[in-house]
Amino acid sequence: MRNSSSFPSATIGLLRHRFAMVAVLLAACLPFDCASAQPASTPLWELAISAVDADISPDDQLLAITTRSPDFPKHGQPVNESVAIWDYKQHKEIAKAAIGSSLIGLWSQSSPVRFTYDGALLVAADRQSIHVSDAATLKPLRRIEPPFSGGLRIQKIETSPVSRVALVTADNNGVHGELLAYNLDDGRELLRRTDMPRATSIARKPDGTQFAVAMPLPCSSSGDVEVFSFPSSAQVMTLHGRDLESVAFGTDRLYAVQTSFCKGSVFNRHLGMKVFDTHWKHKKRIVLAHEDIHDSVSYANGEVLADTGTVRTQFDAMDMTAFSGAVAAQVSVWNSDASSIIYTSDPVYAQQRWRRSTTCAV
Repeated sequence: MRNSSSFPSATIGLLRHRFAMVAVLLAACLPFDCASAQPASTPLWELAISAVDADISPDDQLLAITTRSPDFPKHGQPVNESVAIWDYKQHKEIAKAAIGSSLIGLWSQSSPVRFTYDGALLVAADRQSIHVSDAATLKPLRRIEPPFSGGLRIQKIETSPVSRVALVTADNNGVHGELLAYNLDDGRELLRRTDMPRATSIARKPDGTQFAVAMPLPCSSSGDVEVFSFPSSAQVMTLHGRDLESVAFGTDRLYAVQTSFCKGSVFNRHLGMKVFDTHWKHKKRIVLAHEDIHDSVSYANGEVLADTGTVRTQFDAMDMTAFSGAVAAQVSVWNSDASSIIYTSDPVYAQQRWRRSTTCAV
Protein backbone atom coordinates (compact mmCIF):
# COMPACT_ATOMS: atom_id res chain seq x y z
CA MET A 1 0.00 0.00 0.00
CA ARG A 2 1.40 3.37 -0.91
CA ASN A 3 2.06 6.02 1.67
CA SER A 4 -1.06 8.15 1.96
CA SER A 5 0.65 11.14 0.41
CA SER A 6 0.69 9.19 -2.90
CA PHE A 7 -3.09 8.66 -2.99
CA PRO A 8 -5.87 11.06 -3.92
CA SER A 9 -7.95 11.64 -0.78
CA ALA A 10 -11.01 9.83 -2.16
CA THR A 11 -8.94 6.73 -2.83
CA ILE A 12 -7.75 6.59 0.78
CA GLY A 13 -11.37 6.34 1.88
CA LEU A 14 -12.00 3.61 -0.66
CA LEU A 15 -9.07 1.53 0.52
CA ARG A 16 -10.27 2.07 4.07
CA HIS A 17 -13.73 0.63 3.39
CA ARG A 18 -12.99 -3.02 2.74
CA PHE A 19 -9.50 -3.38 1.42
CA ALA A 20 -7.46 -3.21 4.58
CA MET A 21 -5.80 -6.36 3.26
CA VAL A 22 -3.65 -4.11 1.05
CA ALA A 23 -1.84 -3.04 4.20
CA VAL A 24 -1.06 -6.67 5.00
CA LEU A 25 0.00 -7.70 1.47
CA LEU A 26 -3.60 -8.61 0.61
CA ALA A 27 -3.41 -11.70 2.82
CA ALA A 28 -7.03 -11.33 3.84
CA CYS A 29 -8.43 -12.27 0.45
CA LEU A 30 -5.88 -14.16 -1.61
CA PRO A 31 -4.99 -17.86 -1.49
CA PHE A 32 -1.28 -17.64 -0.81
CA ASP A 33 1.17 -17.03 2.02
CA CYS A 34 2.46 -13.62 3.02
CA ALA A 35 5.87 -15.14 3.61
CA SER A 36 6.21 -16.03 -0.06
CA ALA A 37 5.41 -12.54 -1.38
CA GLN A 38 8.19 -10.66 -3.10
CA PRO A 39 8.56 -6.96 -2.30
CA ALA A 40 7.01 -4.58 -4.82
CA SER A 41 8.55 -1.30 -5.95
CA THR A 42 5.62 0.68 -4.52
CA PRO A 43 6.17 1.64 -0.85
CA LEU A 44 4.13 -0.59 1.47
CA TRP A 45 3.15 -0.72 5.10
CA GLU A 46 4.34 -4.29 5.52
CA LEU A 47 3.26 -5.92 8.78
CA ALA A 48 4.27 -9.48 7.82
CA ILE A 49 1.03 -10.81 9.29
CA SER A 50 -0.88 -13.82 8.05
CA ALA A 51 -4.41 -12.40 8.23
CA VAL A 52 -7.67 -14.23 7.56
CA ASP A 53 -9.73 -11.04 7.24
CA ALA A 54 -9.08 -7.33 7.80
CA ASP A 55 -10.66 -3.90 7.97
CA ILE A 56 -9.42 -0.31 8.42
CA SER A 57 -11.17 2.08 10.81
CA PRO A 58 -13.17 5.00 9.34
CA ASP A 59 -10.55 7.49 10.56
CA ASP A 60 -7.75 5.53 8.83
CA GLN A 61 -5.87 5.04 12.11
CA LEU A 62 -6.41 1.41 13.08
CA LEU A 63 -6.20 -1.92 11.31
CA ALA A 64 -8.30 -4.83 12.59
CA ILE A 65 -7.33 -8.36 11.59
CA THR A 66 -8.39 -11.88 12.43
CA THR A 67 -5.68 -14.54 12.64
CA ARG A 68 -5.36 -18.28 13.19
CA SER A 69 -2.74 -20.25 15.06
CA PRO A 70 -0.99 -22.09 13.53
CA ASP A 71 -0.81 -19.74 10.55
CA PHE A 72 -1.27 -22.33 7.81
CA PRO A 73 -3.13 -25.31 9.28
CA LYS A 74 -3.73 -28.58 7.50
CA HIS A 75 -7.13 -30.08 6.81
CA GLY A 76 -8.71 -31.35 10.03
CA GLN A 77 -6.22 -29.54 12.27
CA PRO A 78 -7.58 -27.53 15.25
CA VAL A 79 -6.83 -23.80 15.21
CA ASN A 80 -7.22 -20.94 17.65
CA GLU A 81 -8.80 -17.76 16.25
CA SER A 82 -7.97 -14.25 17.45
CA VAL A 83 -8.74 -10.64 16.62
CA ALA A 84 -6.12 -7.89 16.89
CA ILE A 85 -5.97 -4.10 16.56
CA TRP A 86 -2.88 -2.51 15.01
CA ASP A 87 -1.57 0.99 14.53
CA TYR A 88 -0.38 -0.19 11.13
CA LYS A 89 1.47 3.02 10.25
CA GLN A 90 3.64 2.59 13.35
CA HIS A 91 3.83 -1.22 13.02
CA LYS A 92 2.46 -1.55 16.55
CA GLU A 93 -0.07 -4.05 17.88
CA ILE A 94 -2.41 -2.30 20.32
CA ALA A 95 -4.63 -5.12 21.57
CA LYS A 96 -5.40 -8.78 20.89
CA ALA A 97 -8.18 -11.11 22.05
CA ALA A 98 -9.21 -14.71 21.46
CA ILE A 99 -12.54 -15.25 19.68
CA GLY A 100 -12.80 -19.04 19.37
CA SER A 101 -11.40 -22.27 17.99
CA SER A 102 -12.33 -24.56 15.13
CA LEU A 103 -11.26 -27.45 12.91
CA ILE A 104 -10.02 -26.58 9.43
CA GLY A 105 -12.11 -28.24 6.73
CA LEU A 106 -12.84 -27.95 3.04
CA TRP A 107 -15.38 -25.17 3.70
CA SER A 108 -13.66 -23.29 6.52
CA GLN A 109 -15.30 -20.13 7.79
CA SER A 110 -13.69 -16.80 6.97
CA SER A 111 -13.42 -15.32 10.52
CA PRO A 112 -14.78 -11.92 9.36
CA VAL A 113 -14.04 -8.63 11.14
CA ARG A 114 -15.55 -5.14 10.57
CA PHE A 115 -15.60 -1.72 12.24
CA THR A 116 -18.92 0.04 12.67
CA TYR A 117 -19.56 3.18 10.61
CA ASP A 118 -18.56 5.44 13.52
CA GLY A 119 -15.42 3.45 14.39
CA ALA A 120 -16.60 2.89 17.97
CA LEU A 121 -17.30 -0.85 17.81
CA LEU A 122 -15.52 -3.82 16.30
CA VAL A 123 -17.44 -6.89 15.15
CA ALA A 124 -15.70 -10.27 14.70
CA ALA A 125 -17.05 -13.79 14.41
CA ASP A 126 -16.08 -17.37 15.03
CA ARG A 127 -18.04 -20.35 13.68
CA GLN A 128 -21.18 -19.79 15.76
CA SER A 129 -20.89 -16.45 17.59
CA ILE A 130 -20.63 -12.73 16.88
CA HIS A 131 -18.28 -10.83 19.20
CA VAL A 132 -18.90 -7.09 19.70
CA SER A 133 -16.01 -5.19 21.31
CA ASP A 134 -14.78 -1.69 21.99
CA ALA A 135 -12.78 -0.85 18.88
CA ALA A 136 -9.93 0.88 20.69
CA THR A 137 -9.28 -1.68 23.44
CA LEU A 138 -11.07 -4.90 22.36
CA LYS A 139 -12.94 -4.86 25.68
CA PRO A 140 -15.84 -7.32 25.17
CA LEU A 141 -19.26 -5.67 25.14
CA ARG A 142 -21.58 -8.49 24.09
CA ARG A 143 -21.68 -11.87 22.42
CA ILE A 144 -24.47 -12.69 19.98
CA GLU A 145 -25.24 -16.36 19.34
CA PRO A 146 -27.59 -16.85 16.36
CA PRO A 147 -29.86 -19.91 16.77
CA PHE A 148 -28.33 -21.87 13.91
CA SER A 149 -29.27 -25.45 13.11
CA GLY A 150 -27.86 -28.03 10.74
CA GLY A 151 -24.21 -27.14 11.23
CA LEU A 152 -24.33 -23.63 9.78
CA ARG A 153 -21.19 -21.54 10.20
CA ILE A 154 -20.79 -17.76 10.03
CA GLN A 155 -19.02 -16.68 6.83
CA LYS A 156 -19.54 -12.96 6.14
CA ILE A 157 -20.26 -9.80 8.13
CA GLU A 158 -20.92 -6.33 6.76
CA THR A 159 -21.77 -3.35 8.95
CA SER A 160 -24.20 -0.60 8.00
CA PRO A 161 -22.83 2.66 6.57
CA VAL A 162 -25.32 4.67 8.65
CA SER A 163 -26.08 2.71 11.85
CA ARG A 164 -24.77 0.10 14.28
CA VAL A 165 -26.33 -2.80 12.42
CA ALA A 166 -24.53 -5.84 11.01
CA LEU A 167 -25.62 -8.19 8.24
CA VAL A 168 -24.41 -11.76 8.73
CA THR A 169 -24.38 -14.76 6.40
CA ALA A 170 -23.88 -18.39 7.38
CA ASP A 171 -23.86 -21.59 5.38
CA ASN A 172 -23.57 -25.35 5.69
CA ASN A 173 -20.71 -26.73 3.63
CA GLY A 174 -21.32 -24.20 0.89
CA VAL A 175 -24.87 -25.38 0.11
CA HIS A 176 -27.68 -24.07 2.35
CA GLY A 177 -27.37 -20.58 3.83
CA GLU A 178 -29.05 -18.03 6.06
CA LEU A 179 -29.00 -14.23 6.19
CA LEU A 180 -29.45 -12.31 9.45
CA ALA A 181 -29.21 -8.75 10.75
CA TYR A 182 -28.46 -7.63 14.31
CA ASN A 183 -28.55 -4.40 16.27
CA LEU A 184 -25.05 -4.27 17.72
CA ASP A 185 -25.99 -1.99 20.62
CA ASP A 186 -28.32 -4.51 22.24
CA GLY A 187 -27.96 -7.74 20.25
CA ARG A 188 -31.54 -7.74 18.91
CA GLU A 189 -32.22 -9.77 15.78
CA LEU A 190 -33.67 -7.46 13.10
CA LEU A 191 -34.22 -9.88 10.23
CA ARG A 192 -33.70 -13.50 9.27
CA ARG A 193 -33.97 -15.26 5.91
CA THR A 194 -33.55 -19.02 5.82
CA ASP A 195 -34.45 -19.56 2.16
CA MET A 196 -30.97 -18.69 0.89
CA PRO A 197 -28.20 -20.56 -0.90
CA ARG A 198 -24.60 -19.94 0.11
CA ALA A 199 -23.65 -16.24 -0.05
CA THR A 200 -20.15 -15.10 -0.98
CA SER A 201 -20.52 -11.32 -0.66
CA ILE A 202 -22.74 -8.68 0.97
CA ALA A 203 -22.86 -5.02 -0.06
CA ARG A 204 -24.81 -2.14 1.48
CA LYS A 205 -26.06 0.88 -0.44
CA PRO A 206 -24.37 4.04 0.93
CA ASP A 207 -27.69 5.38 2.33
CA GLY A 208 -28.41 2.04 4.07
CA THR A 209 -31.78 1.49 2.36
CA GLN A 210 -30.83 -1.57 0.29
CA PHE A 211 -28.33 -4.39 0.29
CA ALA A 212 -27.15 -6.90 -2.29
CA VAL A 213 -26.03 -10.50 -1.80
CA ALA A 214 -24.00 -12.57 -4.29
CA MET A 215 -25.07 -16.23 -4.35
CA PRO A 216 -23.19 -18.06 -7.12
CA LEU A 217 -23.35 -21.74 -7.96
CA PRO A 218 -19.63 -22.33 -8.63
CA CYS A 219 -18.62 -23.05 -12.20
CA SER A 220 -22.16 -23.11 -13.55
CA SER A 221 -24.27 -20.82 -15.69
CA SER A 222 -25.82 -19.36 -12.51
CA GLY A 223 -24.43 -16.50 -10.49
CA ASP A 224 -27.36 -14.49 -9.20
CA VAL A 225 -27.17 -11.31 -7.13
CA GLU A 226 -30.26 -10.64 -5.02
CA VAL A 227 -31.11 -7.06 -4.04
CA PHE A 228 -33.22 -6.48 -0.90
CA SER A 229 -34.67 -3.47 0.87
CA PHE A 230 -33.69 -2.74 4.47
CA PRO A 231 -34.97 -3.20 7.12
CA SER A 232 -37.94 -5.06 5.58
CA SER A 233 -35.71 -7.51 3.61
CA ALA A 234 -38.28 -7.42 0.79
CA GLN A 235 -36.77 -8.64 -2.47
CA VAL A 236 -36.20 -5.78 -4.94
CA MET A 237 -34.52 -7.46 -7.91
CA THR A 238 -32.60 -10.53 -9.06
CA LEU A 239 -29.60 -9.79 -11.26
CA HIS A 240 -28.36 -12.70 -13.34
CA GLY A 241 -24.79 -13.49 -14.20
CA ARG A 242 -22.20 -16.23 -14.25
CA ASP A 243 -20.06 -17.04 -11.19
CA LEU A 244 -20.60 -13.55 -9.69
CA GLU A 245 -18.53 -13.80 -6.52
CA SER A 246 -18.38 -10.26 -5.13
CA VAL A 247 -20.64 -7.19 -5.30
CA ALA A 248 -20.32 -3.52 -4.41
CA PHE A 249 -23.11 -0.95 -4.08
CA GLY A 250 -22.58 2.60 -5.27
CA THR A 251 -24.97 5.53 -5.02
CA ASP A 252 -26.53 4.85 -8.43
CA ARG A 253 -24.80 1.67 -9.63
CA LEU A 254 -24.06 -1.89 -8.59
CA TYR A 255 -20.80 -3.61 -9.53
CA ALA A 256 -20.15 -7.37 -9.69
CA VAL A 257 -17.06 -9.49 -10.42
CA GLN A 258 -16.57 -13.20 -11.03
CA THR A 259 -14.62 -15.77 -9.09
CA SER A 260 -11.18 -16.71 -10.40
CA PHE A 261 -11.82 -20.30 -9.29
CA CYS A 262 -13.83 -21.06 -12.42
CA LYS A 263 -11.84 -19.22 -15.07
CA GLY A 264 -11.54 -21.48 -18.13
CA SER A 265 -8.36 -22.16 -20.08
CA VAL A 266 -9.72 -23.01 -23.52
CA PHE A 267 -10.31 -19.53 -24.99
CA ASN A 268 -8.23 -17.55 -22.47
CA ARG A 269 -11.05 -15.08 -21.91
CA HIS A 270 -10.39 -12.44 -19.30
CA LEU A 271 -12.73 -12.10 -16.35
CA GLY A 272 -14.47 -8.74 -16.21
CA MET A 273 -16.67 -6.51 -14.06
CA LYS A 274 -20.42 -6.05 -14.65
CA VAL A 275 -22.01 -2.66 -13.98
CA PHE A 276 -25.78 -2.27 -13.42
CA ASP A 277 -27.64 1.05 -13.25
CA THR A 278 -30.42 2.16 -10.89
CA HIS A 279 -33.05 0.58 -13.15
CA TRP A 280 -31.17 -2.74 -12.71
CA LYS A 281 -30.25 -2.87 -16.36
CA HIS A 282 -26.88 -4.30 -17.34
CA LYS A 283 -25.16 -1.06 -18.28
CA LYS A 284 -21.73 -2.34 -19.33
CA ARG A 285 -19.06 -4.98 -18.87
CA ILE A 286 -15.53 -3.80 -18.11
CA VAL A 287 -12.70 -5.97 -19.43
CA LEU A 288 -8.98 -5.23 -19.28
CA ALA A 289 -6.66 -6.10 -22.13
CA HIS A 290 -4.10 -8.10 -20.19
CA GLU A 291 -5.52 -8.65 -16.68
CA ASP A 292 -8.53 -10.26 -15.06
CA ILE A 293 -10.96 -8.41 -12.78
CA HIS A 294 -11.89 -11.01 -10.20
CA ASP A 295 -12.88 -12.15 -6.70
CA SER A 296 -13.29 -8.84 -4.87
CA VAL A 297 -14.84 -5.42 -5.55
CA SER A 298 -15.61 -2.46 -3.28
CA TYR A 299 -17.05 1.05 -3.51
CA ALA A 300 -16.49 4.18 -1.42
CA ASN A 301 -16.26 7.94 -1.91
CA GLY A 302 -17.34 7.79 -5.55
CA GLU A 303 -14.71 5.27 -6.64
CA VAL A 304 -14.61 1.52 -7.37
CA LEU A 305 -11.77 -0.78 -6.40
CA ALA A 306 -11.28 -4.37 -7.59
CA ASP A 307 -8.66 -7.09 -7.63
CA THR A 308 -6.86 -7.13 -11.00
CA GLY A 309 -4.09 -9.56 -10.09
CA THR A 310 -3.01 -12.16 -12.64
CA VAL A 311 -5.01 -15.41 -12.79
CA ARG A 312 -3.65 -18.46 -14.58
CA THR A 313 -5.41 -21.67 -15.51
CA GLN A 314 -4.40 -25.09 -16.71
CA PHE A 315 -6.60 -27.76 -18.22
CA ASP A 316 -6.15 -31.46 -17.57
CA ALA A 317 -7.61 -33.32 -20.58
CA MET A 318 -7.28 -36.67 -18.83
CA ASP A 319 -9.88 -36.01 -16.13
CA MET A 320 -11.56 -32.92 -17.67
CA THR A 321 -10.76 -30.59 -14.80
CA ALA A 322 -9.48 -27.03 -14.74
CA PHE A 323 -6.90 -25.61 -12.35
CA SER A 324 -6.90 -21.92 -11.56
CA GLY A 325 -4.86 -19.70 -9.28
CA ALA A 326 -3.94 -16.07 -8.66
CA VAL A 327 -0.20 -15.58 -9.12
CA ALA A 328 -0.10 -11.84 -8.42
CA ALA A 329 -2.04 -9.53 -6.13
CA GLN A 330 -2.94 -6.13 -7.56
CA VAL A 331 -5.74 -3.59 -7.17
CA SER A 332 -7.13 -1.05 -9.62
CA VAL A 333 -9.38 1.96 -8.92
CA TRP A 334 -12.01 3.32 -11.34
CA ASN A 335 -14.20 6.41 -11.23
CA SER A 336 -17.84 5.80 -10.25
CA ASP A 337 -19.14 5.01 -13.75
CA ALA A 338 -16.14 2.69 -14.33
CA SER A 339 -15.24 4.61 -17.49
CA SER A 340 -11.54 5.01 -16.64
CA ILE A 341 -8.91 3.65 -14.28
CA ILE A 342 -7.40 6.29 -12.03
CA TYR A 343 -4.93 4.13 -10.12
CA THR A 344 -3.32 0.68 -10.34
CA SER A 345 -1.04 -0.69 -7.65
CA ASP A 346 2.20 -2.49 -8.28
CA PRO A 347 1.74 -6.27 -8.32
CA VAL A 348 2.76 -8.37 -5.34
CA TYR A 349 3.86 -11.79 -6.51
CA ALA A 350 3.44 -14.99 -4.57
CA GLN A 351 3.93 -18.71 -4.84
CA GLN A 352 1.18 -20.08 -7.01
CA ARG A 353 -1.28 -22.54 -5.50
CA TRP A 354 -3.49 -24.22 -8.05
CA ARG A 355 -7.10 -24.81 -7.15
CA ARG A 356 -9.08 -27.54 -8.85
CA SER A 357 -12.64 -27.12 -10.05
CA THR A 358 -14.77 -30.06 -11.05
CA THR A 359 -16.12 -28.22 -14.08
CA CYS A 360 -14.14 -26.53 -16.82
CA ALA A 361 -15.53 -23.01 -17.31
CA VAL A 362 -14.67 -21.25 -20.55
